[in-house]
Amino acid sequence: MRFAVLGASGRVGCLLVDQALERGHQVVALVRAPDRATVATSRQVDVRRADVFCPRNFPDLGDVDAVVSAIGIGKGDGPGALVAGARLLAAAHRPRRRRHGVPRPRTSRMGP
Repeated sequence: MRFAVLGASGRVGCLLVDQALERGHQVVALVRAPDRATVATSRQVDVRRADVFCPRNFPDLGDVDAVVSAIGIGKGDGPGALVAGARLLAAAHRPRRRRHGVPRPRTSRMGP
């Protein structure tokens, strides 16, 4: 499986990346500053720039099977970081099943 981990260079994110790699998965590490990332790049890790406060530059995640958010609130971040991260992950992730003819789950609207 191929996972994207938002906040992959943080304390929890590093643990998630390591555990996924130990289980034989591929990882897309989503970090604010790839040049300063401490993510292990030697084993099946694709490091991509992703900042929840710059939605225009958020990478497309159509090539991954699942997304995980491991972001927290840093000293300079406002409380909107967690919600912004979740929204961007959901918008950027277009599951592979859609490309293989499997319909996406439908949501129903209940009207008055």
